[in-house]
Amino acid sequence: MTKKIILFLSLSVFSYSFTLSDGFKTALENDMEIKINENNIKNIKLDKEIANSLMKPSIDFSATVQSSKSTENSRTPDKEKSHTKTDEYKITVTQPIFDGFESSNEKQLQDYKYKSALYFYKESQNSLAFDYTQNYINVLKEKDLLTLGKEAIFISEKILKKVDRKLESGYGTQLEYNEAKVQLAESKVNYQTQKINFKDSIEGLKFYVQIEFDSNELIKPVFNHKLPKNLNEAIAKSFEENPSLKVSKLNLDAAKYEVQKTTKNFYPNLDFVSSYQINDTFHNSNIESNEYSVGLQLNYNLYNGGKDSLEKRKALQSVREKQFLIKKTENEIRNEIRLAWNSYKLNKEKNDALKEYLVVKKDVLDSTIKEFDLGLKSLNNLLTMHTEYIEVKQDYIRNTYDLMLSKYRILSSIGNLNEVLINEISIPKNEDELPDLFKNIEYSFDEVEYTENEIVLPVEDKIFEENAVLEESFKNKFLSADKNKYTINLALSFSEEDAKKFIEKNKLEEKAFFFSFRYKNPLQKIMMGVYNSKKEAYTEMNKLSKSLLSNKPRVEKIKIKQNLFKKYHFTEYTEITNKILLKKSEKEQTLSSKDNKKDIERI
Repeated sequence: MTKKIILFLSLSVFSYSFTLSDGFKTALENDMEIKINENNIKNIKLDKEIANSLMKPSIDFSATVQSSKSTENSRTPDKEKSHTKTDEYKITVTQPIFDGFESSNEKQLQDYKYKSALYFYKESQNSLAFDYTQNYINVLKEKDLLTLGKEAIFISEKILKKVDRKLESGYGTQLEYNEAKVQLAESKVNYQTQKINFKDSIEGLKFYVQIEFDSNELIKPVFNHKLPKNLNEAIAKSFEENPSLKVSKLNLDAAKYEVQKTTKNFYPNLDFVSSYQINDTFHNSNIESNEYSVGLQLNYNLYNGGKDSLEKRKALQSVREKQFLIKKTENEIRNEIRLAWNSYKLNKEKNDALKEYLVVKKDVLDSTIKEFDLGLKSLNNLLTMHTEYIEVKQDYIRNTYDLMLSKYRILSSIGNLNEVLINEISIPKNEDELPDLFKNIEYSFDEVEYTENEIVLPVEDKIFEENAVLEESFKNKFLSADKNKYTINLALSFSEEDAKKFIEKNKLEEKAFFFSFRYKNPLQKIMMGVYNSKKEAYTEMNKLSKSLLSNKPRVEKIKIKQNLFKKYHFTEYTEITNKILLKKSEKEQTLSSKDNKKDIERI
C-alpha cells in the first residue's frame, strides 16, 4: 500500500496539469540531451577510477605447454627419435614506482574533467529551463490572444446588430451594414489564424514535457525572485555563477594537466618486478626446476625524433585555445545579460504606458459606441476605434508576457534559472503581477469549436449557495459550489482503488472526492474542500500533514475542476446538478405551501 501511494504522489506532476516548476521537472525527465550528459558524467567517473588504478600493482600469469621431436635428414617426425615435452608456468608481479608523473597528472586531469562535466550538465539544464519557460509562457500568451480574438468578434457582432437596427429604422445605409459585416468577417478570420498560433504553441510545449495536457490546467507563473539591482550587479553575478564560464575555466585547468601529461616521456619509468617460474624440463631432462626473480626495471627513451617536444607544443596550443574560449564566453555572457536587462527595463516602461493607454482606449471605445447610438459618431469612427482598441490590447498582452519572460531570461543569463524552477514553491497569485485581462470572458479552446451563440451570448454561471445543497455528499457540494470559490488539488492516482484507499487512510471522506479524467489511460484526480477565498484555502492547505504536503497540493479556482469533471462526466454532472435544482425547487415549494397554510390558519 505504501509503495503505491508513493508512486502516484511522485508522478502527480507529469500528467494533464502542471505549474511552471512541475512541468520543468517533467521536461528534465524527458530531455535526451540531459540523459546524454548524465551518461557522460558516469563515463568520466569511470575514467577517474581508471586514473586511480595506474599506480596499483599488476599481476600477470603465463603458461606454455609444448611437445617437440627432432629429426635428421627427414621432413617428417621420426617416431624413434627423441621426444621432448615442456611445461612452463610463470606468474609476474609488477609494481610501478615512478611513471614520470603520468598517474598524478591523469588524476588531476580527470578530476577537472569531472567538475567540468557537472557544470556542463548544469549549463544544459539552464538552457533547457529557458527554452521550456519560453514555450510555457508562449502558450499562455497565445491563449490570451485567442480570447482577445473572441472579444473582437463579440464587439463586431454588437456593432453589426446596432447597424442592423438603424437600417431597419431607416436611419442607416446598406453600405454601413456591409462595412460592419466585413469587420465581423475580418475578426473571425483573425480568430481562426490565432487559433492556429495557439495550437502551434501547445505543440511547442508538448515537445518538452512529452505529455498531453489541457491548456486550462496551466497556471500563470508568479515571479517572486530577487533580481539584481542594476546591470553591473547582474554582470558581476553572471561572471560568478554562470555555469558556461565555469566550464570554460575548468577546461583550461584540464588542458594544463594535458600539457603536464606530455612530459612523462622526458622521464624514465621505474618498476619493481618479481616473478616465479615452474619448468618441468631443464636441459632436456625430466627434472622439474623452479626459478625465482626479484628486481627493478628501468625504461628510458633517449630519443624518438622530437615527437615528445612536438606533442608538448601542441598541448600548449590547446591551452591558448581554452584561454580564448574563456574570453569569448565572458563576452557572450556580458552581451546576453545586457540584452536581457534592456528587455526587462524597456518592457517594464512600455507595460506601464500601455496599461494606461489601454484604459483610455477602452473608455474612448465605450464613449464612441454611445455616441454612435445617439448619431453623433459615424460608423467609420466606431470601426476605427474598435480596431485600435483591439490592437492596443493585443500589444499589451504581448508586452505583459514579454516582460514576464525577460525576468526569467535574466535568471537564465546569470545561470541559475534551472535551480529557481526546481526549487520554486507555489504561492498565492499577486494580482498586480499579471493582470487578468479577461475577467468577464471564460472560454476553453482545447476541444470546443467556435460557434455563433458562444460569442453572442456569454455564458452566465449558475451560482448555488451552500445552504441550497440538499445532498450531503461532498461531490455534490463540490460540483454545485459557487464558481468563484476555491479548492485544493490534493493528489493524483493511477486507479480508483488507490484513490479510495488514499482518502480513507487520511480520513478525508467528508471533505474530499476523486474523479477520472483523460480518455486514454485515465487517472484519478483527488480534490479537497470548498473555500470562500484563496486565503482560506491556503490556510487549510498549510494545516495538512507532511505526508499530504509532500504531494505538492495547490489551490485553484473551483470552476477549473468543475469544468474538467463536466468535460469527462457530462451525463453525471447534468444529473447531479438537475437533482440539486429540483430538490431546491421542491424545498422552496414546501416552504411556500407552509407559509400559505399558516396564512390560512391566521385568517
